Amino acid sequence: MMFSPEATVPWFTAELTASSDTAGFIKGGEWRPEELRSVYSPLGRTAVIGQCLASEGALNDSSEQALGRHDPRVLTHLPGSYAAMLLRENEFTVMADLVGQFPIFYKHSDGRTVISSEASRLRQEGAAPDRLTLAAQIGCSGVRELVVGRTAFEGINRLEAGHALHADSSGVRVAPYETFASDPFTTTIEAAEALREALQTAVRSRASLGRQLTADCSGIDSTSIAFLAAREVARLPVFTYHDPAYPTDDLEYVQACLQLAEGKPFEWHTFQVADQITMYQNMAALPLSDQPDQSVVVGAFEHAYFQALRESGSELHLTGNGGDALFDVSSVYLTDLIHARKYRQMLSAAYEIARIWRTAPYAVITKAWRLAHTNLPE
Repeated sequence: MMFSPEATVPWFTAELTASSDTAGFIKGGEWRPEELRSVYSPLGRTAVIGQCLASEGALNDSSEQALGRHDPRVLTHLPGSYAAMLLRENEFTVMADLVGQFPIFYKHSDGRTVISSEASRLRQEGAAPDRLTLAAQIGCSGVRELVVGRTAFEGINRLEAGHALHADSSGVRVAPYETFASDPFTTTIEAAEALREALQTAVRSRASLGRQLTADCSGIDSTSIAFLAAREVARLPVFTYHDPAYPTDDLEYVQACLQLAEGKPFEWHTFQVADQITMYQNMAALPLSDQPDQSVVVGAFEHAYFQALRESGSELHLTGNGGDALFDVSSVYLTDLIHARKYRQMLSAAYEIARIWRTAPYAVITKAWRLAHTNLPE
């Protein structure tokens, strides 16, 4: 995440009207140079929105190939996380990034297709609130299947992660351009090596931007990213959130990892928000969003955290947030094995978890056993 507190929110829209057969593109707000990159050609125009970390030469080559081959997917194979767009005289294709980090919204009616990075800009066309979707987003925010592709406004849709929208004079087509199925022929070792290479490339590319890097240093995910970043920079302030009133295992884990960090450029800081900062605080002061956003309930906490990062000189902050959910084994998995009386499998998994977390297997098993025999009222 990059900091620019005074900047206005960047946005873009693109439009194709059947009557004119011309695709147009406009942008507004304050974009950083690397967040919206365009390539112009006699064959058309391409744009990448987000964090495309490819060199200018690689982006130009991919753009020429995408336009020449009529294959927009060529644009999606560059390093980084970004949405991509290809515009020609009478058509355009836009591809959402693979995790939905940079949202794309679209509306099609009366032979006119408009896309935007903000749903509210399409709502100016007269869309009414979609009360059913709003109720699902607010009341069942953890069940995305209820609102896939829908937004808070009727007639305005969101392009899902890994999907492409193609618009021309014949209409609009939406389809996935990338699937997330695992490769049954890839071994665990090969997958780990590919993941390591992808993470190293991602960190190295961001470090090469020349900004002052900082990093989270808490769980195994963010600490791993911090150690990768330490290879690329001469100075790396790292931050661990620690509240003595609500202790977690993160502090002990980080202290153990930092014992291995001799010669690394770490400057370790612990961080604690003031007691007067609470959830649901100052929500009215937050800027309005065009979709329900769960993070507003901790907006005051996040603001305090990012303010501390800015004061440290941070211009680009690295975090492994979410990595645990992807790669770590939940403690609930062990309790499920206990309930199913698959004790041998539970013991094997517990030993692997203990090895990763550098703790005793007994501690992992005891915690899982206690959780498995805890009922809801307790």
